Amino acid sequence: NDLTHFEGNANAFRLLTHQFEGRRKGGFVLTYSTLASIVKYPFSSSLAGNKSKFGFFTTEEEGFRRIATELGLIQLSDRPLKYARHPLVYL
Repeated sequence: NDLTHFEGNANAFRLLTHQFEGRRKGGFVLTYSTLASIVKYPFSSSLAGNKSKFGFFTTEEEGFRRIATELGLIQLSDRPLKYARHPLVYL
């Protein structure tokens, strides 16, 4: 699904967490709360099915898992990975 279903929300998460080469290591260096708040659909692309919406590609699952664990997000499923939304998503 990572290759056959483009999803702008998941792509935003990928871009914001990508390790860029430049002045400093770590890309945009956003806080975990900020990153979690942009993930409107906190589940992996493997759950997309007939829906086109998902929050992160399978290649970014471990990164989102680390963020969700640190923030205490409620995990709804492990395989495929799915969480409850971060409260700031609703703002």
